[in-house]
Amino acid sequence: MASTLIFSHLLISIMITIPPSSMSSPKTPVRGFEASLIHRDSPQSPFYNLKATPTNRIKSARRRIIARQNYFKWLMSGKTQRNSISTPIDTDYGDNIMRFKVGTPRADTFGIFDTASDLIWFQCKPREKCYEQGIPIFDPANSDSYQKVMCGSIECNTTSDAQCPDPKGECRNEKIGLLLAVVTETEAKTQTPWLSGENGLYYLNLEGISVDGAMLNVSSSVFNMTAGGEGGVFMDSATTHTMVAFGAFSELRSRFQADKTPEIVLHFTGLEFPVSADNTWAVNSHGHYCLAILPSFAGFTIFGMYHYRTSTGM
Repeated sequence: MASTLIFSHLLISIMITIPPSSMSSPKTPVRGFEASLIHRDSPQSPFYNLKATPTNRIKSARRRIIARQNYFKWLMSGKTQRNSISTPIDTDYGDNIMRFKVGTPRADTFGIFDTASDLIWFQCKPREKCYEQGIPIFDPANSDSYQKVMCGSIECNTTSDAQCPDPKGECRNEKIGLLLAVVTETEAKTQTPWLSGENGLYYLNLEGISVDGAMLNVSSSVFNMTAGGEGGVFMDSATTHTMVAFGAFSELRSRFQADKTPEIVLHFTGLEFPVSADNTWAVNSHGHYCLAILPSFAGFTIFGMYHYRTSTGM
């Protein structure tokens, strides 16, 4: 499975399609849909904090990134089978919110856009203790498309917020939050592989990174997945900044010089993706430029949302 994403400005507008394995803008017509993504720090977001400074937002993003990395470490650990009521790891909220309609009759709702899950979570009947919300509680009995996700299933076992008081019962979640991944098919021409793993992640084949035209002096194996299913490179819409496996990050960081933004290109199979200067840095409240690429000490590389927020061809 794969996706073609076209992004623009901070209130990100995207077109999502899922060609068999493509990350490039197709020349042939494709089936899909258009939706607007609202950044969590936008005034249009339900999470908007008027008092938050740019420095506050950068720090909050870093905390979410660490929480997200811990979630992926748990996901790849092989310990996703639930023997307890709940898991101790929280995936935290992502960066972008999607507004859409759900239920019968249809009602507007907000949800976190998350490419690392195949499930949609929202409050539904017959739960008695619900958080207050401005739309009617979803009633599965009135839905033609609703299907239960059972405890012990792959979908339930790869969702850290799920709860299973009855191992043979329905997979549940006692938290507010929505995880959304779009899974469909199109007729687009393929260019670069984007593979869907059993853990719900979408993996990319990153062959290397170049800085000012020179490839990093690291083995391409630093970006490969191990036989045990660890490592690799994957895309995550709920991770703000890209995290590069430490073996490559240290070499990347050494290529930076004072007062100069280098030309960084990510070399995927069949696709070269330049990182713009605007997406290389994040500016704090003091006007200081902070590198918007972080080291990953978990062995994997996460292609974060910040680096393709104003890009086309992804």
